[in-house]
Amino acid sequence: MGTIRRQFCSGMVYEICFRAKRGIPLPARPLMNQLIKSALARTQRDYKVIICTFVWMGNHPHIIVVSRDIEELTKFYGELKKRITESVKRLLGLRQLTLWEESGATVPVVLDINEAASRMVYIFTNPTAAKLVTSIDKYPGLSTWKAFNELPADIKSEATEQVPWIHMDTIPDLPNPQFSKNEENRALRIILEDENNQERFPLIISPFAWLAAYGVTEPEEIQEYRSNIIERVREKEEELAKERAKTGRGVMGHTRLLAEGISFDHVPTKKGRRIFVLSSTNEWRINFILNFRAFCEECRDCYELMKLGHKNIEWPPGAFVPPAPILMNPIEL
Repeated sequence: MGTIRRQFCSGMVYEICFRAKRGIPLPARPLMNQLIKSALARTQRDYKVIICTFVWMGNHPHIIVVSRDIEELTKFYGELKKRITESVKRLLGLRQLTLWEESGATVPVVLDINEAASRMVYIFTNPTAAKLVTSIDKYPGLSTWKAFNELPADIKSEATEQVPWIHMDTIPDLPNPQFSKNEENRALRIILEDENNQERFPLIISPFAWLAAYGVTEPEEIQEYRSNIIERVREKEEELAKERAKTGRGVMGHTRLLAEGISFDHVPTKKGRRIFVLSSTNEWRINFILNFRAFCEECRDCYELMKLGHKNIEWPPGAFVPPAPILMNPIEL
């Protein structure tokens, strides 16, 4: 990677993460998986972003995407959060619900391929690190692990699933947030059999598209990166297993996860720093931040020209041009 690209560009790799304010509102169960897939497919309908990787945890997702357009990327995660909030509200019969942390989504750009590969390892080992399962293979929540392992090592490889567009008014109230398997099956049956939910949208996963952003397009190179990531995931799972053995603590396990309900009891105390850029090399990260600050200064200068009435202003590439400021006070007649 010879140069640092600006943050506001298409064709770059981003990691999206947003967290619930409290509790476990997204248990790893078939009902929630179906609602999340519907939200993803419906939100992706205009091909706003290329979805490469995700793992959905009980209170947050990690999603790796390639941005087609920075404004569309913003629309993507904003709409996705809203749809999932509305789904949980309907399940619980609530009129109001503030589901996500007020800080919003964290969407750092991933500057280099080594850091991107490390993020893949981190994401795929998240359920194991959280002591939910012994391996990502056993995690019942949504993930792209299977597609990453099984699809041909090709930039154009896609896993496509036709997912029903679930209308919010067709989602039934659950009798209890700690819903049983029978209650879950009944809710799923009501949703999937409703005639209003028969329209489908494709949920498209492109597990290797992120590599093209770093110039890796040949199948042999793609396979090399895939093999390396899988090997590192297995090594991390073994390391975590040894740590659990030392402490005598096990994992929650597949069966218990499939019986977990929606809860808001736990309030997280850990508040991490918001991250805006990810890189394996500190120098690149510093250069990116300096370039981004210079970009912001250019935008400020351009806006000052707008305020003076200039019209033919050359904004820096990737800038969102704001509405023209009012240059005079209206006269009351």
